[in-house]
Amino acid sequence: MWKLGPSNEFDLRLEPVVYDATNANHPMVQFSAKMGLDMVVAFGQDVLNDYAEELDILAADLAKDLASELGNAVDAQAEITEKLIDKNGDVTSVKMEMSIKIDLSQLPPDKDPSDVPITAVTGELKADRAGLYISADISINPAYKGFHDSLGGLKETLEKLVNRDPQTVDQFKEGFEFVLDIANDLTK
Repeated sequence: MWKLGPSNEFDLRLEPVVYDATNANHPMVQFSAKMGLDMVVAFGQDVLNDYAEELDILAADLAKDLASELGNAVDAQAEITEKLIDKNGDVTSVKMEMSIKIDLSQLPPDKDPSDVPITAVTGELKADRAGLYISADISINPAYKGFHDSLGGLKETLEKLVNRDPQTVDQFKEGFEFVLDIANDLTK
């Protein structure tokens, strides 16, 4: 999705999502996305500086939240692997890498493994003056109850979209309109 406004350009790209279920016990999803946008024009340098400072706090909070829900079953690591600062002391780029592993055999007694959709995530989040970038490899829990055949999946959703199911078409339109509204606001 691309939008050119009077003060900025918004370019959102989602690389092809790869779903690999060749090993039925360890299905994987890989994706990456890029939002091209002059971040300084859109938000100001102070926001980029603040974001860089708060990213490690955000990562620690995510790990804490997962641990409170999943106990010793989760091992979450996140670290800032790059932080570039210009001669004025302003952040030009910050990158965080994270890894989450969930051992379903170590879940708390009140947590059923079928309630946990993923077993691992490795990913990278980067922000610089030219935009945001995210990539992730996600290991799917094949026992997750949301993947049962009785529930609609991606294939069924795409079939509904191709067949112009009014409810499905409306959901996609609402999603695109939401992103377009954001793009309009960021490029004013």
